[in-house]
Amino acid sequence: YQGAERAYRAALELDADFPQALNNLGLLLRDVDRAAEAVPLLQRAVEVDTNFGEAWLNLAMALEETGSQSQAREAYRRAVRLRPEDGVARANLGLLLLQLGEDDQAAIELRRALPLSRGDAAALQAIGLGLRRAGQPGAAIQAMEMAIEAHGEPTPALLAELALAQRANEDPTAAEATLTRAIELDAGFAIAHT
Repeated sequence: YQGAERAYRAALELDADFPQALNNLGLLLRDVDRAAEAVPLLQRAVEVDTNFGEAWLNLAMALEETGSQSQAREAYRRAVRLRPEDGVARANLGLLLLQLGEDDQAAIELRRALPLSRGDAAALQAIGLGLRRAGQPGAAIQAMEMAIEAHGEPTPALLAELALAQRANEDPTAAEATLTRAIELDAGFAIAHT
Protein backbone atom coordinates (compact mmCIF):
# COMPACT_ATOMS: atom_id res chain seq x y z
CA TYR A 1 0.00 0.00 0.00
CA GLN A 2 2.77 2.43 0.84
CA GLY A 3 4.39 2.07 -2.57
CA ALA A 4 1.06 2.48 -4.34
CA GLU A 5 0.23 5.53 -2.23
CA ARG A 6 3.58 7.12 -3.12
CA ALA A 7 3.00 6.39 -6.82
CA TYR A 8 -0.50 7.95 -6.81
CA ARG A 9 0.77 11.00 -4.94
CA ALA A 10 3.61 11.36 -7.46
CA ALA A 11 1.09 11.20 -10.31
CA LEU A 12 -0.95 13.91 -8.59
CA GLU A 13 2.14 16.10 -8.27
CA LEU A 14 2.38 15.96 -12.07
CA ASP A 15 -1.36 16.53 -12.56
CA ALA A 16 -3.36 17.49 -9.47
CA ASP A 17 -6.61 17.05 -11.42
CA PHE A 18 -6.00 13.52 -12.74
CA PRO A 19 -9.37 11.91 -11.81
CA GLN A 20 -8.22 8.28 -12.02
CA ALA A 21 -5.29 8.93 -9.67
CA LEU A 22 -7.55 10.87 -7.28
CA ASN A 23 -10.06 8.00 -7.30
CA ASN A 24 -7.46 5.27 -6.94
CA LEU A 25 -5.69 7.03 -4.07
CA GLY A 26 -9.05 7.62 -2.38
CA LEU A 27 -9.92 3.94 -2.78
CA LEU A 28 -6.55 2.89 -1.39
CA LEU A 29 -6.99 5.19 1.63
CA ARG A 30 -10.46 3.70 2.27
CA ASP A 31 -8.93 0.22 2.13
CA VAL A 32 -6.51 1.13 4.93
CA ASP A 33 -9.19 2.72 7.13
CA ARG A 34 -8.32 6.31 6.25
CA ALA A 35 -11.72 7.29 4.83
CA ALA A 36 -11.53 10.83 6.21
CA GLU A 37 -8.42 11.41 4.08
CA ALA A 38 -10.10 9.79 1.08
CA VAL A 39 -13.15 12.07 1.04
CA PRO A 40 -11.47 15.26 -0.27
CA LEU A 41 -9.60 13.31 -2.94
CA LEU A 42 -12.76 11.62 -4.14
CA GLN A 43 -14.68 14.90 -4.02
CA ARG A 44 -12.02 16.42 -6.25
CA ALA A 45 -12.22 13.44 -8.63
CA VAL A 46 -15.96 13.97 -9.16
CA GLU A 47 -15.51 17.72 -9.49
CA VAL A 48 -12.99 17.18 -12.27
CA ASP A 49 -15.06 14.47 -13.98
CA THR A 50 -18.71 14.75 -12.98
CA ASN A 51 -19.57 11.59 -14.94
CA PHE A 52 -17.01 9.35 -13.18
CA GLY A 53 -19.43 6.80 -11.74
CA GLU A 54 -16.82 4.70 -9.96
CA ALA A 55 -15.51 7.77 -8.13
CA TRP A 56 -19.06 8.73 -7.09
CA LEU A 57 -19.52 5.22 -5.65
CA ASN A 58 -16.19 5.37 -3.79
CA LEU A 59 -17.05 8.85 -2.51
CA ALA A 60 -20.42 7.60 -1.26
CA MET A 61 -18.79 4.73 0.62
CA ALA A 62 -16.14 7.03 2.14
CA LEU A 63 -18.79 9.53 3.20
CA GLU A 64 -20.84 6.75 4.77
CA GLU A 65 -17.78 5.47 6.61
CA THR A 66 -17.14 8.94 8.04
CA GLY A 67 -20.74 9.30 9.23
CA SER A 68 -21.96 11.72 6.55
CA GLN A 69 -25.08 9.71 5.64
CA SER A 70 -27.08 12.43 3.89
CA GLN A 71 -24.11 13.32 1.68
CA ALA A 72 -23.47 9.62 1.09
CA ARG A 73 -27.10 9.14 0.01
CA GLU A 74 -26.74 11.84 -2.64
CA ALA A 75 -23.43 10.42 -3.86
CA TYR A 76 -24.95 6.92 -4.09
CA ARG A 77 -27.87 8.34 -6.06
CA ARG A 78 -25.44 9.99 -8.46
CA ALA A 79 -23.50 6.73 -8.82
CA VAL A 80 -26.73 4.84 -9.56
CA ARG A 81 -27.73 7.39 -12.23
CA LEU A 82 -24.34 7.07 -13.89
CA ARG A 83 -24.08 3.29 -13.46
CA PRO A 84 -27.67 1.97 -13.52
CA GLU A 85 -26.51 -1.62 -13.97
CA ASP A 86 -24.22 -1.56 -10.92
CA GLY A 87 -25.78 -3.82 -8.32
CA VAL A 88 -23.32 -2.78 -5.60
CA ALA A 89 -24.22 0.91 -5.91
CA ARG A 90 -27.94 0.13 -5.73
CA ALA A 91 -27.53 -2.32 -2.86
CA ASN A 92 -25.42 0.14 -0.86
CA LEU A 93 -27.95 2.90 -1.50
CA GLY A 94 -30.76 0.60 -0.36
CA LEU A 95 -28.91 -0.39 2.81
CA LEU A 96 -28.15 3.25 3.63
CA LEU A 97 -31.78 4.24 3.05
CA LEU A 98 -32.75 1.47 5.45
CA GLN A 99 -30.41 2.94 8.11
CA LEU A 100 -32.01 6.34 7.52
CA GLY A 101 -35.48 4.89 8.14
CA GLU A 102 -36.61 5.17 4.52
CA ASP A 103 -37.78 1.55 4.39
CA ASP A 104 -40.06 1.82 1.34
CA GLN A 105 -37.43 3.48 -0.83
CA ALA A 106 -34.80 1.09 0.53
CA ALA A 107 -36.90 -1.90 -0.53
CA ILE A 108 -37.25 -0.45 -4.04
CA GLU A 109 -33.50 -0.02 -4.44
CA LEU A 110 -32.72 -3.43 -2.96
CA ARG A 111 -35.23 -5.13 -5.27
CA ARG A 112 -33.65 -3.31 -8.23
CA ALA A 113 -30.20 -4.49 -7.09
CA LEU A 114 -31.28 -8.13 -6.88
CA PRO A 115 -31.09 -9.11 -10.58
CA LEU A 116 -28.01 -6.92 -11.09
CA SER A 117 -26.10 -8.81 -8.39
CA ARG A 118 -26.42 -12.32 -9.82
CA GLY A 119 -23.31 -14.31 -9.11
CA ASP A 120 -22.14 -12.06 -6.24
CA ALA A 121 -22.86 -14.05 -3.08
CA ALA A 122 -21.77 -11.30 -0.67
CA ALA A 123 -23.90 -8.64 -2.37
CA LEU A 124 -26.89 -10.97 -2.52
CA GLN A 125 -26.54 -11.81 1.18
CA ALA A 126 -26.49 -8.09 2.04
CA ILE A 127 -29.51 -7.51 -0.19
CA GLY A 128 -31.36 -10.40 1.48
CA LEU A 129 -30.62 -9.02 4.92
CA GLY A 130 -31.77 -5.56 3.84
CA LEU A 131 -34.97 -6.83 2.24
CA ARG A 132 -35.85 -8.79 5.37
CA ARG A 133 -35.29 -5.71 7.51
CA ALA A 134 -37.35 -3.63 5.08
CA GLY A 135 -40.31 -5.97 5.57
CA GLN A 136 -39.93 -7.85 2.28
CA PRO A 137 -39.37 -11.45 3.45
CA GLY A 138 -40.42 -13.10 0.18
CA ALA A 139 -37.84 -11.09 -1.77
CA ALA A 140 -35.31 -11.76 1.01
CA ILE A 141 -35.80 -15.51 0.57
CA GLN A 142 -35.20 -15.11 -3.16
CA ALA A 143 -32.02 -13.12 -2.51
CA MET A 144 -30.69 -15.69 -0.04
CA GLU A 145 -31.43 -18.59 -2.39
CA MET A 146 -29.56 -16.70 -5.11
CA ALA A 147 -26.67 -16.06 -2.67
CA ILE A 148 -26.40 -19.77 -1.89
CA GLU A 149 -26.43 -20.57 -5.60
CA ALA A 150 -23.78 -17.91 -6.30
CA HIS A 151 -21.62 -19.24 -3.48
CA GLY A 152 -21.82 -22.69 -5.01
CA GLU A 153 -22.85 -24.42 -1.82
CA PRO A 154 -24.70 -23.52 1.35
CA THR A 155 -22.82 -22.23 4.36
CA PRO A 156 -24.18 -22.05 7.89
CA ALA A 157 -24.24 -18.24 7.74
CA LEU A 158 -26.16 -18.17 4.44
CA LEU A 159 -28.59 -20.78 5.71
CA ALA A 160 -29.13 -18.89 8.97
CA GLU A 161 -30.02 -15.72 7.06
CA LEU A 162 -32.33 -17.73 4.77
CA ALA A 163 -34.02 -19.19 7.86
CA LEU A 164 -34.57 -15.70 9.28
CA ALA A 165 -36.21 -14.67 6.01
CA GLN A 166 -38.38 -17.79 6.04
CA ARG A 167 -39.42 -17.08 9.61
CA ALA A 168 -40.23 -13.46 8.72
CA ASN A 169 -42.30 -14.88 5.87
CA GLU A 170 -44.28 -16.83 8.50
CA ASP A 171 -42.96 -20.23 7.44
CA PRO A 172 -41.51 -21.69 10.66
CA THR A 173 -41.41 -25.22 9.20
CA ALA A 174 -39.09 -24.15 6.38
CA ALA A 175 -37.02 -22.05 8.81
CA GLU A 176 -36.53 -25.00 11.14
CA ALA A 177 -35.54 -27.29 8.26
CA THR A 178 -33.05 -24.69 7.01
CA LEU A 179 -31.51 -24.29 10.49
CA THR A 180 -31.25 -28.07 10.75
CA ARG A 181 -29.22 -28.03 7.51
CA ALA A 182 -26.97 -25.32 8.96
CA ILE A 183 -26.35 -27.41 12.09
CA GLU A 184 -25.63 -30.49 9.95
CA LEU A 185 -22.95 -28.46 8.15
CA ASP A 186 -21.45 -27.11 11.38
CA ALA A 187 -22.72 -28.46 14.69
CA GLY A 188 -20.92 -25.64 16.50
CA PHE A 189 -22.66 -22.83 14.55
CA ALA A 190 -24.20 -21.13 17.56
CA ILE A 191 -26.60 -18.86 15.68
CA ALA A 192 -28.41 -21.86 14.21
CA HIS A 193 -29.04 -23.23 17.70
CA THR A 194 -30.94 -20.11 18.85
